[in-house]
Amino acid sequence: MSIAVRAARIPAVALVLWALFAVIVPQAMTQYAAYEMRFGPGSGCRAGFTRSCGESLTVLYEQSLPGLIAEASLRSLVLLIGAAAIALTLGVFLGAVAAMLRRRALASGLVLAATGLTAAIPSFFVAYFLQIAVIVFGANQVTGTRFLPVQGFGYDEHIVLPLLAVAIPTLAITAQLTATRVSDVMDAEFVTTANAKGLFQSWIVRVHVLPHALPVVF
Repeated sequence: MSIAVRAARIPAVALVLWALFAVIVPQAMTQYAAYEMRFGPGSGCRAGFTRSCGESLTVLYEQSLPGLIAEASLRSLVLLIGAAAIALTLGVFLGAVAAMLRRRALASGLVLAATGLTAAIPSFFVAYFLQIAVIVFGANQVTGTRFLPVQGFGYDEHIVLPLLAVAIPTLAITAQLTATRVSDVMDAEFVTTANAKGLFQSWIVRVHVLPHALPVVF
């Protein structure tokens, strides 16, 4: 395979994925009607509402300021730990797969292009796209309910969308780092020796390659 073909595989796959998004996303956005957001305590300052204008957060939320800070910190910590766990498991797996398929232009290019595009999308856009997906595809036409809530926070199904919104860009970056490092290690002499001994590729990656790649990922 020529160098020009290998260099063009990722931009080519990225262009194809972009074209698909350009067609699918606008169509999906036209299929849901705008829904009314439930405003928080500060919404009382809108036109026609004066109940909570000028009141402090401790009065609005009926909780002390240290309690508000502790609750917000706990939510952020839960999202941080959950996103890190998802990124380290799925990101390392996808990166290792992309590195093992590095000689297959289409397969490795697809993985790297998809992770590259995903890593470039900010988390708030990921959250918006996830909301659209749940609204359009996750609604039960009979009961009018959705399989996941699209607003609010809680340590139940409410945490799924916020966790995915934070984890997906991090997962993509982790996969890219893993793919780059694993590809470098796969060209090392000790891996060539292991292949010459007839060891399974999965064993080589798990036992000999990943221990050299994980410090970079961490």
